Amino acid sequence: LRGDAAWQKISAANRFNDPPADGMEYILAEISLTLLTSKDNKAVSFNEYDFTAFSSDGAEYEQVIIVPPNPDFDGRLFPGGMLTGYAVFQVRKNDPAPRVVIGEDYYGQGGAWFSLVK
Repeated sequence: LRGDAAWQKISAANRFNDPPADGMEYILAEISLTLLTSKDNKAVSFNEYDFTAFSSDGAEYEQVIIVPPNPDFDGRLFPGGMLTGYAVFQVRKNDPAPRVVIGEDYYGQGGAWFSLVK
């Protein structure tokens, strides 16, 4: 969800959530992740802050601290486990194709990239 529809769900999740900044809007993304393997078959922790949002022109968006609707994307998985939950990103209203990445290195390279719009 994006814009007013996202804000309605986010504000209903926690009355202390701040509205988006001027010229910005929220995207409420439902994320599902299945852990296929891990080193030594150990558990791996994931949460919404493992994802970094970028604009369609490559600028990194600042992360926002928002209480998402339940279920939030947060948990530990062993290989074969699946985690589904909501994450919130703040993007420019006029950004036609924002995206997120998980697992990029310090230089912003690598990782798995996903579109935030259908």
